[in-house]
Amino acid sequence: ITRYNSVRDKINIEASERFAQETGQKLVDFYSVDRLTGEGPDDVPKRARRRTINPKRKTNIATHELQEMLWDLNPALTEHHPGKLSICVGMPVMLKQNEATECCVTNGAEAEIVSWTSRPIDEHKNTLETLFVRLTSPPRTIQLDGLPENVVPLTCYVKDTKCTLPSGKLLMVNRSQMAVVPNFAMTDFGSQGRTRPFNVCDIHNCANHLS
Repeated sequence: ITRYNSVRDKINIEASERFAQETGQKLVDFYSVDRLTGEGPDDVPKRARRRTINPKRKTNIATHELQEMLWDLNPALTEHHPGKLSICVGMPVMLKQNEATECCVTNGAEAEIVSWTSRPIDEHKNTLETLFVRLTSPPRTIQLDGLPENVVPLTCYVKDTKCTLPSGKLLMVNRSQMAVVPNFAMTDFGSQGRTRPFNVCDIHNCANHLS
């Protein structure tokens, strides 16, 4: 449990690589399908909106350089809707969208990866079509036809995503990606209401006793 989203993302990246090594696997990268949209979101303050990239475009397809930049952004800079997911079987993840509340597939639910299906988006990159995860201690047992207990399928979630580029400029992207992030670390805010018997806490950057 740590203070900042950026620190959480860094821990998740390094811990994912370590998990794959310790389980004798390799991380598999899956990329979002992005389309550039028009103006920045209405809730962006006017001062920040001036920094939003909004050229008059003839196409909504990003250049190769811009697309690579968008994929490399940490989830904290893309409203927790990552451009690149690096996963392997058994890896813990956190769900970031209320997809099926009746099946306990809700924002903040914890799970581990079971398997997936994917499709190519270019010669070297693939995107996920379905991600099968096993829910961790759901409020009730979930049993779907043809699947093991507590295993549920996830599909890509499409949303207009505000991306913060390294320059600080904002770019709106219509992004299709699985709404999950690695779950080796979380912020103090995200940990509220959870029961964890054992958990390392990084209090170095806490502003005060409330954290």
